[in-house]
Amino acid sequence: MPKGNYVPPPGRESLFDHPVHEEHQRIRKSLRNGFTERAQRDQEPRVKRLIDGLMNQLKEIAKADEVTDIAQWNYLVAYDIVVDLACGENFKGVENGKNHKWIGIGINTSTAFTVFHESKRLWPFNAILAYIPYLKKALSLRMQHIQYLNELLEKRRKAKDTEPDFMTHALNYLDQPGGLNLGELQRSLEIVVTAASDTAATLPIGALYHLCKNPSVYAKLKQEIRSSFSSEEEINISTVNEKPYLLAVLKEALRIILLCPEIILVVWVLRDV
Repeated sequence: MPKGNYVPPPGRESLFDHPVHEEHQRIRKSLRNGFTERAQRDQEPRVKRLIDGLMNQLKEIAKADEVTDIAQWNYLVAYDIVVDLACGENFKGVENGKNHKWIGIGINTSTAFTVFHESKRLWPFNAILAYIPYLKKALSLRMQHIQYLNELLEKRRKAKDTEPDFMTHALNYLDQPGGLNLGELQRSLEIVVTAASDTAATLPIGALYHLCKNPSVYAKLKQEIRSSFSSEEEINISTVNEKPYLLAVLKEALRIILLCPEIILVVWVLRDV
């Protein structure tokens, strides 16, 4: 299938937007080993530590009988997990129980960034975008966010004896024949962190919302989970993937929740399903 008509700035192509098919394959080959099933199992201890931290925070809130914003916690843990796997360290959002400033910038400027890119295709808007104060400020913050991620990537490149993460295999292809260059890696990292974090947060938030709106579905899911696991230690990638109703709930959430803001979502509603 041919690529769309969006062409990134020269030297800033990535896995997600390279207009040349052969070059896209080259970048994909360099990055794919960090996302295989085996890689996910190797990365699981890092993810588990952050999930355990989240659960400990929520338990303390429950003990104090306090009200909390579960959507905010989903964003904190999603960004921590993705940045930790991509850069070898995280924003400590879960540990501190509050937003790191770069999480807020990443979330709040994503819409402006989408508007900017899409409007560049339309004359005469492409000539005046840089003069709109809101977009100008958002793009400036976005560039700061990208620079910060590049600094984290540079620290990860220099690190030794790290736990497995997305970069474990990708760095072996950096500046190698048939591999990828630093600009391509930086651009791919930028999109992975933004897209994966937002998706990883939005999916459970949306699923929780619809579960609360559908008590019978919530009850059935709760029964499956509580009858399957006797302790938190039993919950891992392998055992979760064996729970058919849980997977069905997540797949349905993917169907009805808008995860990508620039795509118009049309959902067919089926009764008695």
